[in-house]
Amino acid sequence: MPLSWFCLPITLLVVCACNTPGGQTKPVRVAAPTPRLPVATPALLAIDRPEAVVKDLYAARQDRETPFFQTKSRPLVDEFFTKKLADLIWDNAQTIARTGETGQLDFDPLYAAQDLDLLNLTIKPARKAGKRAEVTVSFLNFGKPHQFTYLLDKQAAGWRISDVLYDDGSQLVLLLDGKTNQTP
Repeated sequence: MPLSWFCLPITLLVVCACNTPGGQTKPVRVAAPTPRLPVATPALLAIDRPEAVVKDLYAARQDRETPFFQTKSRPLVDEFFTKKLADLIWDNAQTIARTGETGQLDFDPLYAAQDLDLLNLTIKPARKAGKRAEVTVSFLNFGKPHQFTYLLDKQAAGWRISDVLYDDGSQLVLLLDGKTNQTP
């Protein structure tokens, strides 16, 4: 159904029987309340835009609210990632907080680097296939080009990142799971 249908006011007329002072019943038309339908907001429009999730993840890092190493807000992690990846990220952050060690990641997972001198960050439109999508992110770090692929799954709450494929062949899920060596 087109979005314009939601914007049209809908008024229903209901016929009620009312008693008049003479004891007669007289029909009266009463307007039923217009239903309140959702307005198209950027948040609602982004529901079917997997690249918006990736863009918001990079924006959160710029605002110093990265979900990767914090231990104060599990919902912040769940906002971006599937349950499996969110569990791995949360467990890694909890381990770091508890032990003081580096955990499974000793680099910024958004850039696969410890040191940053970034230029030309580009988040390309998603390539969707049903409930799966890929979003490509490219940038220069210290003049060297990088290109990562974010894999996303569509869930009831919207698109969530299920893995990141780095340009060196490593994957975020495997790195966090300890199943491969990290080579940033």
